[in-house]
Amino acid sequence: MTLSIPLMILQDQSAPYKGRWSLVQQGADKVEAIHATYHPDHPVGCVIECWSFNAQQPAQAFTRHLINHGWCITDLPESGAFFWTRLLGRL
Repeated sequence: MTLSIPLMILQDQSAPYKGRWSLVQQGADKVEAIHATYHPDHPVGCVIECWSFNAQQPAQAFTRHLINHGWCITDLPESGAFFWTRLLGRL
């Protein structure tokens, strides 16, 4: 069984209707980016799309792309600190 480790959640604060992206590490290097609907009163959402990356670097490039297009990190658990630190070094 693969352990899922939450890395971060991103939302576009100026357009909350876009939902949110959750980045989750699956195993040693695999990262999944899950785009789902979200509303604070109804936390269970519907998955819009899901991207799977077999290494951290392409996942970080995808995250940079989201940030460059208006998405902001709204949750950064301690388990995502290393991913974030590596991302900062490449911004």
